[in-house]
Amino acid sequence: MGIIRLGDTSSRTKKQINLYIFIIKLIFENVKLNIDITSEFIYEKLFEEGYKRKPKPSKKSDIHLIMKTLLWLKLAYKKDKFYFLTNLGNDVYFKLNREEFDEYQLKIFKYCKIDYASIIFISLFLKLEIPSSSKFEKIDTNYSPFSKLIELMIQNKDTLTIQKNTMMNFLRSSNYECIPEKNIKDLRKYKWSKTPKSINLFNKFIDYVYNTDSNKNFLIQDSDYKFTERSDKIVKIINNFLIKIDSNISKFMNSKKETFIYLNKNIDYLNNNINNIKETNLSILLNECIEEQTLIDDYLDINGRFFRDLSLGNFNTNKIFLINENYLEFLIYLDTYFNFSECNTEKKFLWDLFDIKEIIIPFSNKIKLDISIGNEYLKKIPYNFEQCKQVIEMYSNSNQTKMLEYINQILKIDTEVGLPSIMEYFIILFLWHIFYLKYESISNFEISYNGTLDMNLKPVRFASGNQPDGNILIGDNKNIVIEVTLLRDSEALRKNEILPILRHSLKVKKKNNLETKLMFFAPKIDYNFKKNLAQNHNSKYIYEGWEEKIKTFDYFSINTFEIDQYFTKNFKISDDFLNENYESLLKNGID
Repeated sequence: MGIIRLGDTSSRTKKQINLYIFIIKLIFENVKLNIDITSEFIYEKLFEEGYKRKPKPSKKSDIHLIMKTLLWLKLAYKKDKFYFLTNLGNDVYFKLNREEFDEYQLKIFKYCKIDYASIIFISLFLKLEIPSSSKFEKIDTNYSPFSKLIELMIQNKDTLTIQKNTMMNFLRSSNYECIPEKNIKDLRKYKWSKTPKSINLFNKFIDYVYNTDSNKNFLIQDSDYKFTERSDKIVKIINNFLIKIDSNISKFMNSKKETFIYLNKNIDYLNNNINNIKETNLSILLNECIEEQTLIDDYLDINGRFFRDLSLGNFNTNKIFLINENYLEFLIYLDTYFNFSECNTEKKFLWDLFDIKEIIIPFSNKIKLDISIGNEYLKKIPYNFEQCKQVIEMYSNSNQTKMLEYINQILKIDTEVGLPSIMEYFIILFLWHIFYLKYESISNFEISYNGTLDMNLKPVRFASGNQPDGNILIGDNKNIVIEVTLLRDSEALRKNEILPILRHSLKVKKKNNLETKLMFFAPKIDYNFKKNLAQNHNSKYIYEGWEEKIKTFDYFSINTFEIDQYFTKNFKISDDFLNENYESLLKNGID
């Protein structure tokens, strides 16, 4: 069966794009160090970063299957047993590390809930050709299936949904036809890509369907069918087959008990329907059920992970694709310049349009970012103050294993997002809750947090370059600039944080000319770092080619993750935490 897919089903992770960003950076940075990039090396690093659960691959082809997408996108190639980036791959590496974006581009990021990585990978997938191994026929070499997906989204702009069957038809080849088996018993030899655990149940079901004389009570008597989980692939194939025989069954499939009540009452009717179908047609029907379930469980799933990571939308529990409305609006606007309906991979990269001001500025200018907060908006915030506080305290107490379990299992955040992004997210959301309670008017969380959020306001990736991690607007007269790092060493903090802090704070201050306070968070902070920051924040500083002597922020506080110290006994926020003024440090030194 020819299937349009963006990655191999065996390389599924919860954050597909983050996985490939990591591999691109891994190859680029280690080739520079003359380190051989073998499959074993890549797997070892993926395990260290949490992308793989087992320390050793279960089969030799594991990394090859993961690398398929990068090879398809022409970002990497393999020579002998070593992997390298292509020229395009090197170019993508530098794009992924880009820091400079103008205010129009950043505004579009906010509005669409995307980042530059999303723009990069959508541009790459639009150039993706059908691999020769995909079993498609009569499709032009330069055909772009991803363009077809964008066109499909545009066609459904009124409902903002794509139904399951429509999406499945998009994924499968339009030229695909099920080849009938000579005998239904031949389905015992069906070539599964991965043999299901309940293969014995499948074989018994084949016997039941084929045998017109006996075993006709299989559906209501067989214990394997009765007690195997409804989520089992073979059970879903059987149920799909039964629905095609009798559509009334679909009403009861969500309840195991009701399903068997219906089967008991109607078993003779079902058996007669099955017996009246010719063997060849039964074979076709069963093949369709197998292929459809494979399409749903594997290919709809792997593509859905990419669609979600690209912020295009996500599938709900009924496999209906819910489109990201704001991003679709932007893509419809770009369609004037790109014409997605041409479905041709020979076009220029979409990312080129993102740097043409004559295209980007008009769209950015018509965007109105809603910064208001009402009761309905508060319901959208996925985590409350206590949950944020608990995550920060777990990290502060060096209980990372327990913290990651809590984040993954209770809060339902994929830890592949990365620990720095997770801590950045929860500290900023923690502060957002505090300021929401303290002040009458603040910016909503989507405006306040500069990392990438999914449609449920959960973290996807860290903040894009050249801006602080967070910036909460208080009323119409104050910025709260927030910077978070996991660095602990004083020298590392000095080298990596002081200049970015100055640059980000000054950029925010110059943008809206409001009183600006910096709140900096790190696990551990010593005297030297405080002194360096205090001495530098009022010194000459080169900004956009101009040397200026300017206060990069009006006052600031330097904080560790030990947040209990910021609260009084009645659990009100300490005034020192919000109002600590370090201007005096320049005169009096630091305690």
